[in-house]
Amino acid sequence: MTQGQGARVHVAFGMHVDLHHSYRGDSPDTDGFGLDFDVIRASLDVLDAHPHVPCDWDIECAWALEERFPEYAPELLERIRTRVVQGPDSVRHMSWAGEMLAALTGDELRESLQRSWTTLGTVFGEEHVDAGCYSQECSYSPDMPRLLSAAGIEWLSLFYSATQFSAFRQDVRLVGAEAYNPLRLLTPEGDAAIVVLPTYHHGDLLDFSGLDGWARHIHATCEGDCLVYMSFDADAPTWPGVLASSIEALEPLDFTAFTLATDYVRAHPPRRDVTVHRDLCDGAMDGFDSWSEKPVNFRLFHAVQAARRRGGADMTTRLRAMKTTHFGLAVPFLHPDRERGVEDYIRRLGGRPEPRPPALDSPPPRVPGVSVLPGAPARFSEPEAFGDGGTSFWVETNFPAHHDGDDAEPCALGLAWNGPVTVHKENFRGYRSTWTVEDDTDSVNNALTPGWAAFSRPDGSGLLVAFDEDVLAAPAALPFRLRRGELRINPFGAYWGEYPDLHPEWTGASGLGAQILPAVAEHLHASGPAFAGETIRMRLGLVPYRSEDGTPPPVPAFDPPACEPDP
Repeated sequence: MTQGQGARVHVAFGMHVDLHHSYRGDSPDTDGFGLDFDVIRASLDVLDAHPHVPCDWDIECAWALEERFPEYAPELLERIRTRVVQGPDSVRHMSWAGEMLAALTGDELRESLQRSWTTLGTVFGEEHVDAGCYSQECSYSPDMPRLLSAAGIEWLSLFYSATQFSAFRQDVRLVGAEAYNPLRLLTPEGDAAIVVLPTYHHGDLLDFSGLDGWARHIHATCEGDCLVYMSFDADAPTWPGVLASSIEALEPLDFTAFTLATDYVRAHPPRRDVTVHRDLCDGAMDGFDSWSEKPVNFRLFHAVQAARRRGGADMTTRLRAMKTTHFGLAVPFLHPDRERGVEDYIRRLGGRPEPRPPALDSPPPRVPGVSVLPGAPARFSEPEAFGDGGTSFWVETNFPAHHDGDDAEPCALGLAWNGPVTVHKENFRGYRSTWTVEDDTDSVNNALTPGWAAFSRPDGSGLLVAFDEDVLAAPAALPFRLRRGELRINPFGAYWGEYPDLHPEWTGASGLGAQILPAVAEHLHASGPAFAGETIRMRLGLVPYRSEDGTPPPVPAFDPPACEPDP
């Protein structure tokens, strides 16, 4: 093919190695992590047959590098290590135990990354550990550029996929070569930054009929250097075929080259500055839908928060408990091994204190401007004053054993609002941020919630929604939807619906990937059935307010429960 005048297209492959799954168990066979070994072995065979094609590896440390590789597949680990130490490959960070980094405390996040540096350095040699990071499941909160940079991380990868397994595509529109080049990711205050690399996966190949079709499209529509960074879970059975077919199809094209993502980042300055205001995770709706909308998530995170507050449980236990696969990605149910693992970590964390509520024999409370709407048989306590003009109450909702709806509403809060709606919240490091939903959306869960979040309208009116974490907690406990003139907030519930438009046309994608993925992806299912037969007990505090810019008032404290916790 004659050399064109368009972009030179670089291609980098990345293997995301995590031997601890929510869909599969803890055995070294195809029901567990044996499938990972089979896929990695076959992928290495392809790479070894093409020694000029490099690959980077981000590997979970606590289970994979420290336990399962040494015990069950030491020869496979040695093959990876040899490629990293002798070339052409590199190894970068995920987190130490595959934790949900965005939902960690500051001490926990710093400890996780320090342990990752130590373990990777021990296995591969400190000089071979790259300063890049795949934050497990693209878990992100707006203060992370500052924290990651302080921990020695130089660049971060986040999915910019046009399919329903993405991260920051809804937050930033990238034009032309921007979608294939490093960017400077700023905190909302602009006081810290880290390089972020738009990242893609196998689902995106459907939009271009393969990596060679994608490269031709970029070559024809962009100028300068571009990078397609194809990074995906190393247990994906598609990997060997994708590698073999892509290498074969790309090699005749004289405008393409294989590289490492980190080499490209170092050689190419950021194309532009971007800012992400929401919390992100690469679940079903680009948020925490898959990771925080199941009763098992509430039970585990309640125990995590209780251990944090009382200084209980050692750091290792807390970090391991925050492994993402204890929370999802599986929906509506985790693998039985994972369910048992969750209960084990609840015990290790010191159990789950469950205060007994007062009498639950009152009707739903009346709150000005708010409809309190239980979605299943529920019992309420007598309402009490909460802060300045607010109301607190207990509610216990019993879901029937046959509940199989896509949504689950233990006690929804309906407000007759038209958009836009601004969300005010903080994360588990005390960092406050805001972001706005402009259009009707069936399911939004992009706010980590350490006990509260607030929702305001352009006229400054708002509703502060708090919940007592001594009773129940979740990483992102306040999913909501905005449609047909109603804001509906769903504490400790689950919403489902139409997936947001990820605008495949922005990158010239056909949209085929977003059409096909729902038929084959295990994570694109509703969490509602997980609530069947469950009892959800919570204590809510609602404070209607008005301020000049919608900023909420200080969050009132809940009075201690009237009764001692059950023994």
